[in-house]
Amino acid sequence: MNGATPPLADMSALEGEVVALVAEHLGLSEEQVRRAPSLFDLPGFDSLAVVAVLEGLEERTGHEIPPERIVPEAFESIGSVTALFPPAGPPGSDCHEKGTA
Repeated sequence: MNGATPPLADMSALEGEVVALVAEHLGLSEEQVRRAPSLFDLPGFDSLAVVAVLEGLEERTGHEIPPERIVPEAFESIGSVTALFPPAGPPGSDCHEKGTA
Protein backbone atom coordinates (compact mmCIF):
# COMPACT_ATOMS: atom_id res chain seq x y z
CA MET A 1 0.00 0.00 0.00
CA ASN A 2 1.14 3.51 -0.72
CA GLY A 3 -0.34 5.01 2.46
CA ALA A 4 -3.06 6.89 0.60
CA THR A 5 -6.53 6.61 2.04
CA PRO A 6 -8.97 4.98 -0.38
CA PRO A 7 -12.11 6.95 -1.23
CA LEU A 8 -15.22 6.12 0.72
CA ALA A 9 -17.30 3.98 -1.61
CA ASP A 10 -20.63 3.84 0.14
CA MET A 11 -22.82 5.82 2.47
CA SER A 12 -22.46 3.44 5.42
CA ALA A 13 -18.68 3.83 5.29
CA LEU A 14 -19.08 7.59 5.10
CA GLU A 15 -21.55 7.53 7.99
CA GLY A 16 -19.02 5.58 10.05
CA GLU A 17 -16.37 8.15 9.20
CA VAL A 18 -18.66 10.99 10.35
CA VAL A 19 -19.29 9.21 13.65
CA ALA A 20 -15.59 8.48 14.15
CA LEU A 21 -14.52 12.06 13.40
CA VAL A 22 -17.14 13.57 15.71
CA ALA A 23 -16.30 11.11 18.50
CA GLU A 24 -12.57 11.75 18.13
CA HIS A 25 -12.93 15.52 18.07
CA LEU A 26 -15.24 15.62 21.09
CA GLY A 27 -13.54 12.88 23.10
CA LEU A 28 -16.72 10.79 23.17
CA SER A 29 -17.45 7.19 22.30
CA GLU A 30 -18.92 6.39 18.90
CA GLU A 31 -21.96 4.96 20.71
CA GLN A 32 -22.57 8.33 22.43
CA VAL A 33 -22.44 10.06 19.06
CA ARG A 34 -24.82 7.56 17.46
CA ARG A 35 -27.34 7.86 20.33
CA ALA A 36 -27.51 11.66 20.30
CA PRO A 37 -30.84 13.01 18.97
CA SER A 38 -28.87 15.79 17.26
CA LEU A 39 -25.15 16.42 16.85
CA PHE A 40 -25.78 19.82 18.43
CA ASP A 41 -26.91 18.00 21.60
CA LEU A 42 -23.41 16.60 22.05
CA PRO A 43 -21.21 18.45 24.54
CA GLY A 44 -18.70 20.57 22.63
CA PHE A 45 -20.31 20.23 19.21
CA ASP A 46 -19.98 23.83 18.10
CA SER A 47 -18.69 25.76 15.11
CA LEU A 48 -15.13 24.59 15.75
CA ALA A 49 -16.29 20.97 15.77
CA VAL A 50 -18.19 21.56 12.52
CA VAL A 51 -15.04 22.89 10.86
CA ALA A 52 -12.90 20.00 12.15
CA VAL A 53 -15.39 17.36 11.00
CA LEU A 54 -15.90 19.03 7.62
CA GLU A 55 -12.16 19.33 6.99
CA GLY A 56 -11.62 15.71 7.97
CA LEU A 57 -14.37 14.52 5.65
CA GLU A 58 -13.19 16.68 2.76
CA GLU A 59 -9.70 15.24 3.16
CA ARG A 60 -11.02 11.68 3.47
CA THR A 61 -13.38 11.88 0.49
CA GLY A 62 -11.35 14.17 -1.75
CA HIS A 63 -14.40 16.41 -2.21
CA GLU A 64 -14.77 20.01 -1.16
CA ILE A 65 -18.19 21.24 -0.09
CA PRO A 66 -19.17 24.61 -1.58
CA PRO A 67 -19.55 27.33 1.07
CA GLU A 68 -23.24 27.87 0.30
CA ARG A 69 -23.99 24.29 1.44
CA ILE A 70 -22.28 24.79 4.81
CA VAL A 71 -25.31 25.74 6.88
CA PRO A 72 -26.29 24.70 10.42
CA GLU A 73 -28.97 22.31 9.16
CA ALA A 74 -26.32 20.33 7.26
CA PHE A 75 -24.72 19.40 10.62
CA GLU A 76 -27.88 18.53 12.54
CA SER A 77 -27.43 14.76 12.29
CA ILE A 78 -25.06 12.09 11.04
CA GLY A 79 -27.33 11.61 8.04
CA SER A 80 -27.41 15.30 7.14
CA VAL A 81 -23.61 15.50 7.24
CA THR A 82 -23.34 12.32 5.18
CA ALA A 83 -25.76 13.77 2.61
CA LEU A 84 -23.29 16.58 1.88
CA PHE A 85 -21.01 14.05 0.17
CA PRO A 86 -22.16 12.01 -2.81
CA PRO A 87 -20.79 8.46 -2.51
CA ALA A 88 -19.22 8.39 -5.95
CA GLY A 89 -18.77 12.12 -6.51
CA PRO A 90 -20.45 12.19 -9.93
CA PRO A 91 -19.65 15.04 -12.30
CA GLY A 92 -22.09 17.88 -11.89
CA SER A 93 -22.71 17.10 -8.22
CA ASP A 94 -22.95 19.87 -5.64
CA CYS A 95 -19.50 19.19 -4.26
CA HIS A 96 -16.23 19.45 -6.09
CA GLU A 97 -13.16 17.31 -6.17
CA LYS A 98 -10.45 19.06 -4.23
CA GLY A 99 -8.10 20.97 -6.42
CA THR A 100 -10.57 21.44 -9.26
CA ALA A 101 -12.56 24.51 -10.21
